[in-house]
Amino acid sequence: MENLEEIRKYNNVSVDVEGVITHFEEKPAHPTTTKTGIALYYYRTDTLPLIDTYVTEGNNPDQPGRLIQWVYPRVKVSTWDVPEAWFDIESKETLIEANEVFKKFA
Repeated sequence: MENLEEIRKYNNVSVDVEGVITHFEEKPAHPTTTKTGIALYYYRTDTLPLIDTYVTEGNNPDQPGRLIQWVYPRVKVSTWDVPEAWFDIESKETLIEANEVFKKFA
């Protein structure tokens, strides 16, 4: 993602030199970087109880980014950079676009 305006639809992520999240804001009004997270998460076993706490406290269980925003101040959350393009399939049009791109690799 290279457009700050587009980041407003997703989330804004800052990391340290080791790739650990230092800031995560879901749907930021004023994004400061173009780094964003996609819903491709792996949770360590010791983190799983926090998910129950998050839901029990009445937080939104249907937005995985909100969970990460809540978790990262409580435990170390490492990141991994997706090496290629990714697509947010939010409409029929973006699905068609993704299909066209991936046809080139078939």
